[in-house]
Amino acid sequence: MSDVVLKDRRGRDLLKTGALQNAILSSTGFASIATDEKGVIQIFNAGAKRMLGYTGAEVVNKLTPADFSDPAQLIERARALSLEFATPVAADFEALVFKAARDIEDQYELTCIRKDGSRLAAAVFVTALHDPKGLIAGYLLIAIDNSARNTKPAVEKPESALNPRAAGGAAPCRLLYVDDHPESIALVEQLLARRGDVVLLCAADVKRGIELARAERPEVVLMNIDLPGISAPKLMQLLRADPATRDTPILALSANAASDAITKALEAGFFHYLTKPMKAEPLMEALGDALEFAALERAEQNDLPSRAAHSH
Repeated sequence: MSDVVLKDRRGRDLLKTGALQNAILSSTGFASIATDEKGVIQIFNAGAKRMLGYTGAEVVNKLTPADFSDPAQLIERARALSLEFATPVAADFEALVFKAARDIEDQYELTCIRKDGSRLAAAVFVTALHDPKGLIAGYLLIAIDNSARNTKPAVEKPESALNPRAAGGAAPCRLLYVDDHPESIALVEQLLARRGDVVLLCAADVKRGIELARAERPEVVLMNIDLPGISAPKLMQLLRADPATRDTPILALSANAASDAITKALEAGFFHYLTKPMKAEPLMEALGDALEFAALERAEQNDLPSRAAHSH
């Protein structure tokens, strides 16, 4: 525990509860930051110092994790949470721990602002810490440096740059993801890496997304329908009018979690409706359903010539 800075009784009490005994490690490979219930930093380990460039004395009892978080991302996250939970969420520390405060497991991508002003992309995992009475005593944020992955531009990736064959020699399925947020694209990349049988094509706007869908004919399209340029119903009309994309399952992604918005999107023809901030389990479940549907559709299309031949 020599790498952990404890400035006062509140920090020591957090350790005495046992909530951090197994969570805080001495490794410098990731940042461990513990706060009190108001978000003020109480513990700042060696990994946090390395990643963010601050000393413990500069942050403990002085700053909250929101103080070195990208303000624009805080605003976006607060807006998405406000829509998802139908309650106002402040674009400050509350946005970072809103779900954890309700005992909901939470992880997300966040750009951190280092002491020298440089930016670092991190994968953040948040947990609420409870005292013996079950009340929230603080929060633990574990951050992993994700900058190497997120330095890739959020632009389309030509198929030639991707692994052309999946394990076992079978041609992999393709997912076209249309979004302009690097953090979301990085998350989808991480999730697809677990499968190994799906390659990712990306487009940063709706126009290019439609062009890629027509040219590449991916098995599934995941589209952020909040992007400017076209409404969701109009988008579906265009895709369904084109033989190249007529039967492609389209997954809608939106920060709007209102029931009427979901109903309208599904009625317009979207295969599934996913809400931001993106969650791994619903995304992978929707992708699995869409890939299964696409496989059945293509098998049926391939079987049509055979049926026609036998009918004569």
